[in-house]
Amino acid sequence: MEKMFECADCKSIFADSEIKRIRHSDGDSWDECPYCGCDELNEVAQCYLCGEWHDVDELHNEVCDDCIDDVADKIYEVIEYAECFCTSEQVRIAPLYLKAFTASQINDIVANAFTQLPEEAQKKACRELIDDDPYCFTEWMKGDTESWNG
Repeated sequence: MEKMFECADCKSIFADSEIKRIRHSDGDSWDECPYCGCDELNEVAQCYLCGEWHDVDELHNEVCDDCIDDVADKIYEVIEYAECFCTSEQVRIAPLYLKAFTASQINDIVANAFTQLPEEAQKKACRELIDDDPYCFTEWMKGDTESWNG
């Protein structure tokens, strides 16, 4: 796939093959926007979910921060994501509880306790989980594209 660029001046989006390449006899050379001649070009890519163009350094696994933020604000969506995998960190659970409850029941009890936290604490925990591994989170988002685009 061909690299895409955005002109810092006129904001036009164009392919690498469209760039005006200026070469001088003294060896100097630079690239210019094919529309306005500006020489400040930024490599961009489209967000996989919303289709907006962003600087490639601003995307996480082809997903923009705005799309991540939209989902991060939906606490129950992040809870669903969190339940899709187990953390590698071991949680200490008293042996009595392990005898009285199954792992699924313990998860339900903890999930219920989480919903009792103030909404700001829930959002903060959700955001931290996403920030720990935005690649994994965006992979999950991309797996259910229709939910985030609709």
